[in-house]
Amino acid sequence: MYKTNNFEKLFHDYQGLLCKAARQHHLQTIYEEAYAHAVLSFYEAVQNYDTSLHVPFAGYAKAKVYGDLRTLFKKYRRNWQREISADNDDNLKNQLLTIADKSIFEDNIVSKLSLQNAVNQLPPRQQKIIKYTIINGCTQAQTAKILGISQQAVAANKKQALNYLKQFLS
Repeated sequence: MYKTNNFEKLFHDYQGLLCKAARQHHLQTIYEEAYAHAVLSFYEAVQNYDTSLHVPFAGYAKAKVYGDLRTLFKKYRRNWQREISADNDDNLKNQLLTIADKSIFEDNIVSKLSLQNAVNQLPPRQQKIIKYTIINGCTQAQTAKILGISQQAVAANKKQALNYLKQFLS
Protein backbone atom coordinates (compact mmCIF):
# COMPACT_ATOMS: atom_id res chain seq x y z
CA MET A 1 0.00 0.00 0.00
CA TYR A 2 1.32 3.41 -0.95
CA LYS A 3 1.76 5.47 2.22
CA THR A 4 0.32 8.93 1.78
CA ASN A 5 -1.50 11.16 4.16
CA ASN A 6 -3.04 13.31 1.48
CA PHE A 7 -4.79 11.25 -1.19
CA GLU A 8 -6.49 14.35 -2.60
CA LYS A 9 -3.12 15.95 -3.33
CA LEU A 10 -1.82 12.80 -4.96
CA PHE A 11 -5.02 12.52 -6.99
CA HIS A 12 -4.69 16.17 -8.03
CA ASP A 13 -1.06 15.61 -9.07
CA TYR A 14 -2.03 12.69 -11.32
CA GLN A 15 -5.17 14.30 -12.77
CA GLY A 16 -3.38 14.95 -16.08
CA LEU A 17 -2.44 11.29 -16.43
CA LEU A 18 -6.02 10.19 -15.81
CA CYS A 19 -7.48 12.67 -18.31
CA LYS A 20 -4.90 11.78 -20.94
CA ALA A 21 -5.49 8.07 -20.49
CA ALA A 22 -9.28 8.45 -20.78
CA ARG A 23 -9.01 10.72 -23.84
CA GLN A 24 -7.19 8.16 -25.97
CA HIS A 25 -8.55 8.09 -29.50
CA HIS A 26 -10.14 4.64 -29.22
CA LEU A 27 -11.89 5.60 -25.95
CA GLN A 28 -13.51 8.84 -27.14
CA THR A 29 -16.98 7.34 -27.48
CA ILE A 30 -16.91 6.10 -23.89
CA TYR A 31 -14.91 8.95 -22.33
CA GLU A 32 -16.98 9.33 -19.16
CA GLU A 33 -16.83 5.66 -18.33
CA ALA A 34 -13.15 5.49 -19.27
CA TYR A 35 -12.36 8.40 -16.94
CA ALA A 36 -14.30 6.81 -14.08
CA HIS A 37 -12.49 3.54 -14.72
CA ALA A 38 -9.14 5.37 -14.77
CA VAL A 39 -9.91 6.97 -11.39
CA LEU A 40 -10.79 3.58 -9.90
CA SER A 41 -7.63 2.05 -11.35
CA PHE A 42 -5.57 4.88 -9.88
CA TYR A 43 -7.18 4.34 -6.48
CA GLU A 44 -6.37 0.63 -6.69
CA ALA A 45 -2.80 1.50 -7.67
CA VAL A 46 -2.50 3.70 -4.58
CA GLN A 47 -3.92 0.96 -2.38
CA ASN A 48 -1.86 -1.89 -3.84
CA TYR A 49 1.48 -0.14 -4.37
CA ASP A 50 4.33 -2.01 -2.70
CA THR A 51 7.47 0.04 -2.04
CA SER A 52 9.54 -3.11 -1.45
CA LEU A 53 9.41 -3.87 -5.19
CA HIS A 54 11.55 -0.76 -5.87
CA VAL A 55 9.32 0.35 -8.74
CA PRO A 56 8.60 4.08 -9.07
CA PHE A 57 5.00 4.85 -8.15
CA ALA A 58 4.48 6.99 -11.26
CA GLY A 59 5.35 4.10 -13.58
CA TYR A 60 3.29 1.63 -11.57
CA ALA A 61 0.24 3.91 -11.57
CA LYS A 62 0.53 4.64 -15.28
CA ALA A 63 0.85 0.96 -16.17
CA LYS A 64 -2.12 0.07 -13.96
CA VAL A 65 -4.37 2.81 -15.40
CA TYR A 66 -3.48 2.19 -19.04
CA GLY A 67 -3.69 -1.58 -18.61
CA ASP A 68 -7.14 -1.40 -17.06
CA LEU A 69 -8.35 0.98 -19.78
CA ARG A 70 -7.03 -1.40 -22.43
CA THR A 71 -9.08 -4.17 -20.82
CA LEU A 72 -12.16 -1.92 -20.74
CA PHE A 73 -11.72 -1.09 -24.44
CA LYS A 74 -11.38 -4.77 -25.37
CA LYS A 75 -14.64 -5.50 -23.54
CA TYR A 76 -16.44 -2.73 -25.43
CA ARG A 77 -14.85 -3.76 -28.74
CA ARG A 78 -16.20 -7.31 -28.35
CA ASN A 79 -19.69 -5.86 -27.77
CA TRP A 80 -19.39 -3.45 -30.71
CA GLN A 81 -18.37 -6.29 -33.03
CA ARG A 82 -21.51 -8.22 -32.08
CA GLU A 83 -23.80 -5.32 -32.92
CA ILE A 84 -25.53 -5.13 -36.30
CA SER A 85 -26.53 -1.75 -37.65
CA ALA A 86 -29.89 -1.08 -39.31
CA ASP A 87 -28.17 -0.87 -42.72
CA ASN A 88 -26.62 -4.27 -42.17
CA ASP A 89 -30.03 -5.64 -41.18
CA ASP A 90 -31.42 -4.75 -44.62
CA ASN A 91 -28.34 -6.22 -46.26
CA LEU A 92 -28.76 -9.39 -44.23
CA LYS A 93 -32.37 -9.76 -45.39
CA ASN A 94 -31.28 -9.30 -49.00
CA GLN A 95 -28.53 -11.88 -48.58
CA LEU A 96 -30.95 -14.38 -47.07
CA LEU A 97 -33.34 -13.88 -49.99
CA THR A 98 -30.48 -14.37 -52.42
CA ILE A 99 -29.36 -17.56 -50.71
CA ALA A 100 -32.90 -18.87 -51.05
CA ASP A 101 -32.40 -18.86 -54.80
CA LYS A 102 -31.97 -22.53 -55.70
CA SER A 103 -29.04 -22.15 -58.07
CA ILE A 104 -26.99 -20.18 -55.56
CA PHE A 105 -27.96 -22.63 -52.84
CA GLU A 106 -26.67 -25.52 -54.97
CA ASP A 107 -23.44 -23.62 -55.69
CA ASN A 108 -22.97 -23.11 -51.95
CA ILE A 109 -23.36 -26.84 -51.34
CA VAL A 110 -20.81 -27.64 -54.05
CA SER A 111 -18.41 -25.05 -52.62
CA LYS A 112 -18.79 -26.47 -49.12
CA LEU A 113 -18.16 -30.00 -50.37
CA SER A 114 -15.07 -28.83 -52.26
CA LEU A 115 -13.82 -27.07 -49.15
CA GLN A 116 -14.47 -30.15 -47.02
CA ASN A 117 -12.51 -32.31 -49.49
CA ALA A 118 -9.64 -29.82 -49.46
CA VAL A 119 -9.56 -29.73 -45.64
CA ASN A 120 -9.56 -33.54 -45.55
CA GLN A 121 -6.38 -33.54 -47.67
CA LEU A 122 -4.50 -31.45 -45.08
CA PRO A 123 -2.17 -33.14 -42.57
CA PRO A 124 -3.99 -34.07 -39.32
CA ARG A 125 -2.38 -31.27 -37.27
CA GLN A 126 -3.41 -28.62 -39.83
CA GLN A 127 -6.94 -30.08 -39.95
CA LYS A 128 -7.20 -29.71 -36.17
CA ILE A 129 -5.83 -26.16 -36.29
CA ILE A 130 -8.35 -25.15 -38.97
CA LYS A 131 -11.13 -26.82 -36.97
CA TYR A 132 -10.26 -25.05 -33.72
CA THR A 133 -9.31 -21.59 -35.06
CA ILE A 134 -11.79 -21.12 -37.89
CA ILE A 135 -14.73 -23.45 -37.28
CA ASN A 136 -14.82 -23.33 -33.47
CA GLY A 137 -13.54 -19.75 -33.21
CA CYS A 138 -10.74 -20.46 -30.73
CA THR A 139 -7.79 -18.11 -30.53
CA GLN A 140 -4.36 -19.30 -31.60
CA ALA A 141 -3.26 -19.34 -27.96
CA GLN A 142 -6.23 -21.50 -26.95
CA THR A 143 -5.57 -23.85 -29.87
CA ALA A 144 -1.91 -24.10 -28.91
CA LYS A 145 -2.88 -25.07 -25.37
CA ILE A 146 -5.36 -27.69 -26.59
CA LEU A 147 -2.88 -29.27 -29.01
CA GLY A 148 0.14 -28.92 -26.73
CA ILE A 149 2.20 -26.85 -29.19
CA SER A 150 3.40 -23.26 -29.30
CA GLN A 151 1.25 -20.38 -30.53
CA GLN A 152 3.88 -19.71 -33.22
CA ALA A 153 3.47 -23.29 -34.49
CA VAL A 154 -0.29 -22.79 -34.65
CA ALA A 155 0.15 -19.58 -36.63
CA ALA A 156 2.63 -21.15 -39.06
CA ASN A 157 0.50 -24.27 -39.62
CA LYS A 158 -2.65 -22.19 -40.06
CA LYS A 159 -0.91 -20.03 -42.64
CA GLN A 160 0.31 -23.09 -44.56
CA ALA A 161 -3.13 -24.69 -44.44
CA LEU A 162 -4.89 -21.56 -45.67
CA ASN A 163 -2.38 -21.17 -48.50
CA TYR A 164 -3.00 -24.77 -49.53
CA LEU A 165 -6.77 -24.33 -49.37
CA LYS A 166 -6.54 -21.15 -51.41
CA GLN A 167 -4.53 -22.90 -54.13
CA PHE A 168 -6.75 -25.96 -54.05
CA LEU A 169 -9.96 -23.98 -54.43
CA SER A 170 -8.62 -21.62 -57.13
